[in-house]
Amino acid sequence: MVLRCLVVLASLASAFYAPPQRAAVRLLAAKTEVPDYGSMTLEVIQAELEKTKKEMFGMNVEKWQAKKKSFDSAEYRELKKKVARMMPFYELKRDEKEAADAETSPEEEEAAPAPAT
Repeated sequence: MVLRCLVVLASLASAFYAPPQRAAVRLLAAKTEVPDYGSMTLEVIQAELEKTKKEMFGMNVEKWQAKKKSFDSAEYRELKKKVARMMPFYELKRDEKEAADAETSPEEEEAAPAPAT
């Protein structure tokens, strides 16, 4: 009987002392709209990647030079997520372009000398 009371009290106590849900984070994540990288061209994705990486680099430089006292880590994390979302599409399109370039250049294969046997 005592054991049952302790179990019930422990479960009630954990319910009352549970950490609050972070509603603000969920709302912020819901508001962030992710562009469709699959429909973008390689050049557009590459330009977007370069822009985002430069922005991240600038934030790091400001942080280490102590020009910006309050480093916005949430903004930096969002930029990292953006790069992580873009990279698979960038790599896929880059590989497709390299494969297409290899298929469309038969002149280079004809110009190469045949191996001696």
